[in-house]
Amino acid sequence: MGLIEQKLFPGKKAEDIPALAKAETEPTIVPFFADHDIMVNPYPLYQRLLRDSPVHELGDSVVLMRYADVSAALRHPKVSSDDAHGAGQQSRIASGELPQNIVDSLGQRSFLHRDPPDHTRLRGVVSEMFTPRRIERLRPLAQRLVDEAIEATAGRGEIELIEELAYPLPIKVVCELLGIPAKEHLGEVAWKRSQLCCDFEAPASAGACVHYSAGVQDDMTAYFSRQIEAKRGNPGDDLLTLMLEAEQRGEISESEINDTCRLMVVAGHETTISLITNGLLALLRSPDQLELLRTRPELATGAVEETLRYDSPIQFTRRVAAEDLEINGTRVRRGTTILLWLAAANRDPERFTDPDRFDITRPDSHQHLEFGGGIHYCLGAPLARMQGEVALATLVRRLVNPELTLDPPIYMPDAVHAIQAMTVKFTQVNPAS
Repeated sequence: MGLIEQKLFPGKKAEDIPALAKAETEPTIVPFFADHDIMVNPYPLYQRLLRDSPVHELGDSVVLMRYADVSAALRHPKVSSDDAHGAGQQSRIASGELPQNIVDSLGQRSFLHRDPPDHTRLRGVVSEMFTPRRIERLRPLAQRLVDEAIEATAGRGEIELIEELAYPLPIKVVCELLGIPAKEHLGEVAWKRSQLCCDFEAPASAGACVHYSAGVQDDMTAYFSRQIEAKRGNPGDDLLTLMLEAEQRGEISESEINDTCRLMVVAGHETTISLITNGLLALLRSPDQLELLRTRPELATGAVEETLRYDSPIQFTRRVAAEDLEINGTRVRRGTTILLWLAAANRDPERFTDPDRFDITRPDSHQHLEFGGGIHYCLGAPLARMQGEVALATLVRRLVNPELTLDPPIYMPDAVHAIQAMTVKFTQVNPAS
């Protein structure tokens, strides 16, 4: 039984898990967690599930795979992002199953896991920092950082894409946006690629995953408390200053500022890391598309959108039914956790023609669901897109004869379809434009 599966089913053996036993005879998403080889390339499994079982149960959750279903759920007014509505969470709290520190942490929620009116209020405070004009002001920084990473590795003839480019790039850009020192944050080793089976805000479940996530959350909260205090005496033209000004107007509290900082750093780098690595991997495996981007750099936008559709950095997200409801004919009871399989929806043949083909000229690739939908559509999507465009266009243009040293690259053993290391070798480097 794999590491993620152990965390999903703590204290259980494989034969004790009905869902896993069911996977032997009936289609279910469970093998995704149970088999590392499937996790590395889950798309054949997704196609089978889309054909045979696009809606199925996983424990006390319901899994939606089809594009139409996932899109409808993302926009449904009674589908909540706040897992306080979850029946499982309420039961575990009432029974005393969860330690008090985990229960306490459930109140530390960024607007990612809040519903209106709090979601509307908090998102409104920071939204002006994500306008096209603001994002374009960061493009020269992103371009410089990508060029510097390539120059630093030119003499070796190879680049470890994540360690030397894809990880530090979004961290430095997000820290610039926030107005905090990137160098100090890059030294926080415990946070690096801290993607496990749960996100940085611990869900109310048992097992090692939730304790790890809560620990990361505590460390990050303490770090940003220091940054908030420092910024009070040194304001600037940045997101943290903007939030502190909103605090003075009574629009946001200090703890909510801290929650938002954590969200920006984690959401702002993990998706972008995988966007860059998954995009270059797909291009290297599709030489015709790589050459097309090299000769037509204006297709960088299409390359980013197609990467987000073809090999989604975030494979699934979770929601909760706030009341009894129906999604395209599927009845969902109040309190049920809904697992929305974004990566499967993005390869749904009922929505995308020839969905398993990587095509940077695909006219409708921007209709992917990777950044969600409705009121919770990812606020930082323009920032991730900009960095992806800069990185992919520059790597393809500057690296001569790029080639993977290992295919498939090394995937993280305790994450959800995330590349851990990917080395690309090349014969020379073209000059920066």
